[in-house]
Amino acid sequence: MHHHHGEVRIAARHHTIRRWLGFSAAALLIPALVACNGEPGGEPSPTPSYDHTSVPSTDPEGQQFSFDDAATFPDGLAFQINEVESREADSEIRGAEGTDGNIVVATIMITNNSEEPFPATQVQVWGFYGVVGAPKVTDGAGALGDSFTGEVQPGESVVASIGWAIPADRMDEVTIMVDDNVEGHSPVRFTGEVE
Repeated sequence: MHHHHGEVRIAARHHTIRRWLGFSAAALLIPALVACNGEPGGEPSPTPSYDHTSVPSTDPEGQQFSFDDAATFPDGLAFQINEVESREADSEIRGAEGTDGNIVVATIMITNNSEEPFPATQVQVWGFYGVVGAPKVTDGAGALGDSFTGEVQPGESVVASIGWAIPADRMDEVTIMVDDNVEGHSPVRFTGEVE
């Protein structure tokens, strides 16, 4: 009889531990949800802390890829350059005065093959010719932006088109650096000649 009682106690204790683990996992999720849906008057949204407009003053860094490669992180987040080309700025483009209207426009794609929605607004994209930081151009027509918007759901992709002022004679070594600001990820850079 006593032996039987001991078995029951062990089973009960095991059950309690399992319930406690389940409870703590649920408790951990609650702050994350609150942080994402910051209500008006609550914590300020973290978006403004990501600078999308300044000109880089440091050299490009991160693992190097060509414009034809996709950079895929182990967690399933991937970045690639869908297209990149040189253009003459039209009348709606501002910021290419110093390069006689010569710009490079890249369409960059984020694919989210992870398990969680990914906030694309935290991705910073920088342009360089050689190691010189290139200023982003602004587009009155709205076709070009300086960053990504919204959230990428698991299994989905988003694109952004961004333009930089780059001199016509420096198109042979253009670098686009992408920093997704995810803990454990380093920046990646795509380098090549732009036509």
